[in-house]
Amino acid sequence: MVLFSIVFGPGVAIVGTLHSILHVNLWAMQWLRNSCMSTKRRLAVKISRLEDFPPLMHPVSSNQYIDNTLHPRDLGHLGFWINDLPWAGGKLFVLFSWTVIKCLTSFIPIVGLFAVGFLESSTTGWQYCDSLRPGVGYYEDFAKFKLFGLCSGMLDMIPIVSGLTFTTNSIGCGLMMKHEY
Repeated sequence: MVLFSIVFGPGVAIVGTLHSILHVNLWAMQWLRNSCMSTKRRLAVKISRLEDFPPLMHPVSSNQYIDNTLHPRDLGHLGFWINDLPWAGGKLFVLFSWTVIKCLTSFIPIVGLFAVGFLESSTTGWQYCDSLRPGVGYYEDFAKFKLFGLCSGMLDMIPIVSGLTFTTNSIGCGLMMKHEY
């Protein structure tokens, strides 16, 4: 970075430092949201028992979305080789491609990070809101997820207060879910 600032001027060092701080914060907040989904569900179930909360909260395990474990008896079925394995490979390819696109976009200085935040805003909104209601479709309330995810994602981009905004966004989503349902 010192060599770049000598060649291109001191602005490069400032932009590079700001970009690296925002870059680390973007991926750290995404990891935090993913790792706290099951904890938020358990807290929501506990709160729904204490308050008059609708019966849409059901106790779920932390590995709710990992229900397609491979057992040795599955290898003998023809459906596994014809249907399950190609679908899993296709899903893995799409997930890998999307991750590569997000990583390449995030390398564009500062603007790329906000572009990734915009691209991921509907997923961010789902992670905050509807991870409390597992089993409900992702596209059912897509506009609500997109708008809430856009606002909360931009608040999460501020490095110093992102931990605080994660907490307040989670509380706000819980209150919104309570009043909505």
